[in-house]
Amino acid sequence: MIAKAQIARIIITFGYGIMGVGFIVMLVLPIFGYSVRNLSNVTEDLEKPFTMQTYYIYNTRRSPQYELTYAAQCIVLFFCSICYTCIDNFLSLSIFHISGQLDILRNRLLHLHIVANLNNALKNCIMDHIRLLRYILSYIHIPIYTHIYIYIYIYTYIQ
Repeated sequence: MIAKAQIARIIITFGYGIMGVGFIVMLVLPIFGYSVRNLSNVTEDLEKPFTMQTYYIYNTRRSPQYELTYAAQCIVLFFCSICYTCIDNFLSLSIFHISGQLDILRNRLLHLHIVANLNNALKNCIMDHIRLLRYILSYIHIPIYTHIYIYIYIYTYIQ
């Protein structure tokens, strides 16, 4: 479990690195006049590109409006990325919790022959298994791609 957590930590660190590069490309480069997006819109000032292309109801070519709009777009982009990564982290932690619970259940089943009262120990293992299945099935409202990830992780921990 700890080895798999280390691998997940490396993947998450790599993801945060990619997100940092994305911030630099989306927020810092337009300050210097470079932009990643297609600047073919004739309603936009090509000398001062924004991070997001949209229609502005006020004149953004004047000095305070441009900086305030740019700062607002940077803040919105930052909060959107926080929301996205928080959901990913929650789902990852849920998968780790389920995997840990399945490891505990597997250990109990492997060492079942040591227990003096076999019927009660087996009954407790079955009750824990049913509880875990109910917990896993509570993720029905989550989109299907996260179910695939949950089943892949659970399948790798069972083997």
